[in-house]
Amino acid sequence: MLRAFSWLTFRNKSIQREETSVFGVPCLTLQKTMERPITVTHGTNRVIGTEPGRIRDEGLRTVTDPPHPNGTPPLWDGQATKRTVKALILSFKGRNLHR
Repeated sequence: MLRAFSWLTFRNKSIQREETSVFGVPCLTLQKTMERPITVTHGTNRVIGTEPGRIRDEGLRTVTDPPHPNGTPPLWDGQATKRTVKALILSFKGRNLHR
């Protein structure tokens, strides 16, 4: 929850990048690549690598020019449980589960 009140985070774990995008908090990813680019295209994440000078420069830049989310990422609407239950019900509909 602390990330919800942050004005900038530095991270290398994917779940934390997703949380910062949900909260609208700028996040600088200290990796060269990432497995969830949607946090860059739709969220508040920038991938900056691990070089100390770039970390400093991007941190200062982000304070004055934070990333602007490009809308909520598809399916990030808090309704995943409902979609999952619906899919399970539809997949088992008409099947005899008491064999």
